[in-house]
Amino acid sequence: ATTCLAAGCIAPNPAFSAMFTTFALSNIIGVQVVLGVSHALHSPLMAVTNAISGTTALGGMHLLAHSTSPMATALGATATTLSTVNIVGGFIVTTKMLDMFKRPTDPPEYYHLYGIPTIGALSLYTAGTLSNSFPQLDAAAATLSGLLCVGGIGGLSSQKTARLGAVSGQAGVAMG
Repeated sequence: ATTCLAAGCIAPNPAFSAMFTTFALSNIIGVQVVLGVSHALHSPLMAVTNAISGTTALGGMHLLAHSTSPMATALGATATTLSTVNIVGGFIVTTKMLDMFKRPTDPPEYYHLYGIPTIGALSLYTAGTLSNSFPQLDAAAATLSGLLCVGGIGGLSSQKTARLGAVSGQAGVAMG
């Protein structure tokens, strides 16, 4: 409690306070979600969180777009490349590990159909961004991305919902 109040006392502006609040709440949510994951699913969970942590690709792309020095451009290209490998590898490992739990008697799965609303959401986001008519669209897309990622991690809490959790995480990263 003292730390939270001290952060409020030294906060330079309201934006810092808002970011601090988001940071603190996201840590609590993250801990609670991860604690609910069964032991058998920790490796797929780590693969999904590894892919989600690949958002450093965004930082690399930002460097590529706005850098003024060759060194910053090279670092941006390296960060983007390595993060992309991290993202793709995380999802490949998750899918392979979840396939290990699949039994021949399991009913067919149609999780690939979740790609349809994902593509629809990405299309709407692209159209809205190109129209320059919706100033808060980026914030809404970031919120949706975060909800899908946290939902994906939460979905990995049981074997029944693990595949849906992996797909949700993939959709969240795609929206990010």
